[in-house]
Amino acid sequence: GGGLMGGLLVGLVARLDPMKDHATFLDGAEQLVADGFRGHFLLVGEGLEADGAFLGAQLRRRPALAGRVHGLGRRDDMTAINSALDLAVSTSIGEGFSNTIGEAMACETPVVATDVGDAALIIGATGRLIPPGDPAALARTVAELAALEPAARQDLGRQARERMRSRFSLDRIMDDHGRFWEDMVGGDMMP
Repeated sequence: GGGLMGGLLVGLVARLDPMKDHATFLDGAEQLVADGFRGHFLLVGEGLEADGAFLGAQLRRRPALAGRVHGLGRRDDMTAINSALDLAVSTSIGEGFSNTIGEAMACETPVVATDVGDAALIIGATGRLIPPGDPAALARTVAELAALEPAARQDLGRQARERMRSRFSLDRIMDDHGRFWEDMVGGDMMP
């Protein structure tokens, strides 16, 4: 992306489901465009095809988003898509451990997510948390990250990837379990 409020690509990866709250994402996008944001918005997931009924109806209600919101539907090349995004967004109103947040972070993409489920634990200081159902907070937060120098945004992305690698990688989880079992059955408990 480039410059102040520049042409960034902001994506939401989530199947069409009321819990994912696509309307808040689109309301936030509409606010950003009204405020002069020049970027584009990508919606990826089942039910979010460009020619689908949901997206058609949503965009008719928000004419300012014409040509700025791109529905890709369900995709199998999520690493490429996550890597292409400048910012990933999650507007979920309820969530456990969100794989989509972790997948974006693993691709060095900073995340703006609603503060639900484990989002705070996953993201740490590498992205931003917003209240659920608050398009104004979404718009403000995306604008704040868009206004960063590209190098600063890339640095957040690198921190996000490192956080995923060091805290949540399979190797780390296996190591932790290994130590747990050693503590349980090793040492003094051996005959």
